[in-house]
Amino acid sequence: MISKSPKSKNFYNVENKEQRLTRVAHVKYLRGEMKDALKYFDKLAEIQEDNYIPYVYMSLACEYVYNKTGKKKFLKRAKKLIVKAAELNPADEQVLLQLKNLGLF
Repeated sequence: MISKSPKSKNFYNVENKEQRLTRVAHVKYLRGEMKDALKYFDKLAEIQEDNYIPYVYMSLACEYVYNKTGKKKFLKRAKKLIVKAAELNPADEQVLLQLKNLGLF
């Protein structure tokens, strides 16, 4: 007989769209699949316009792609995205660090 997991009651709680996008985006980011992560974080940012976190991750992913490819469009986008994150939450430690890393602070 299969024993009942203590978390089994949560098994049937279906993710909403935001939760799914967040999960998939983070997994892609952690795996180093930055271009795919960008797509999911971009979709998440469309849904959560006032949430600065997707913009931070997109900026970090763009910076990573820039460092790998040397394509300046990714550096330009990284800067634009972190500025947007700073507009939404200027006191966040990660935002300030990324601004500094990109030479904007």
